[in-house]
Amino acid sequence: TRRLAELLEVGGILAVGFGPLWKSPQGGHLEFMTPVPWVHLLFPEPVVLAERRRFRPAEDAKSYADIRGGLNKMTLARFRAILQSSGLECLSFATNVSDHPAVRVMRVLSRVPGLQEYFTTNVYGVWRRAS
Repeated sequence: TRRLAELLEVGGILAVGFGPLWKSPQGGHLEFMTPVPWVHLLFPEPVVLAERRRFRPAEDAKSYADIRGGLNKMTLARFRAILQSSGLECLSFATNVSDHPAVRVMRVLSRVPGLQEYFTTNVYGVWRRAS
């Protein structure tokens, strides 16, 4: 993970923003086939992908990584660990950045101990390579 810092010049800035995170309600990117939140966590991967093939038969994914574009199963804890071990200085970091009513509710629920991973939908941050 130090490789992140090596890619930047001293004083260089890394800006990252993405979502949904893997353990969030739509982390499996399956909203096109079901409104059920956390379906990717509730059912075994082969079951979900078999059902997914009914909706996207041209994509014969056998794992989440095989899905066009790939799903890396990035969690909040894993993302934080990567950036903390990178050696980069955190200038700003925010989660659940949105005015959408559902995300506002998730922002509150993510503060409940043990629920943060499941109710954090996105992350945005800026890091700098120190001298």
